[in-house]
Amino acid sequence: ERKQSIALTFPQIVAVLLVLRKWLPRIRKTREEKKTATTLTESNDANVNAVFGGEIETKKEEDRMSLIWHIFHFCLDENGWPFYIWTCLVAAGCVYNLVMICALVFDDIHNNFYWEFLSLNLAFDVVFLVDIFIMTRIGKIHGGVRATAVLELLQLRVKTSEFLLDLLCLLPTDLLLLLKSNFSLSRLNRLLKCYRLFQFASLTEMRATAPNLFRLVKLIFTCFIIFH
Repeated sequence: ERKQSIALTFPQIVAVLLVLRKWLPRIRKTREEKKTATTLTESNDANVNAVFGGEIETKKEEDRMSLIWHIFHFCLDENGWPFYIWTCLVAAGCVYNLVMICALVFDDIHNNFYWEFLSLNLAFDVVFLVDIFIMTRIGKIHGGVRATAVLELLQLRVKTSEFLLDLLCLLPTDLLLLLKSNFSLSRLNRLLKCYRLFQFASLTEMRATAPNLFRLVKLIFTCFIIFH
């Protein structure tokens, strides 16, 4: 029986070897085909880069320069929504300074919210700094023609009194807090930016469906600031 078992398994072993003999060349052929395809792909990529590489790099550089150009050469409409939304943010900074300069006189507020006060100071100072740039991108009517050129808009803005107020507003008077931490009046020059708050009120009144109600709210807010 043992000899018979060996006799039965020997043909099976031979059959497996024959299958492997046919299978191994196919594997080698498949590997060679993949290697050839990879080589052709790399060769094609190299040829494409050699022929069009300069044009591709030039196109990328042109797109990059176009993006930079649009960042610094855009022009905003003074009556448009993007400028109005930005003005809302600047007006929020003006209201913050109006309220906090007075509020931090109280010891409880100073002791509990001093670090939050410094963080918001920095945040709104950045907003005011960016606003200087934004205000140089507002289209103006000059000589009966709408000016949109970058240098022309910059020159028109620099000649205004508001530009001087913007610069005085950002003087680093906050450094006085290093000498006296509760000297909230060190940010008093930030109130020079409040002309933008009046611009926000004018733009909002033009858009308000109930302008009389808005004027009432503005009056209440003014009284609140004056009396408190």
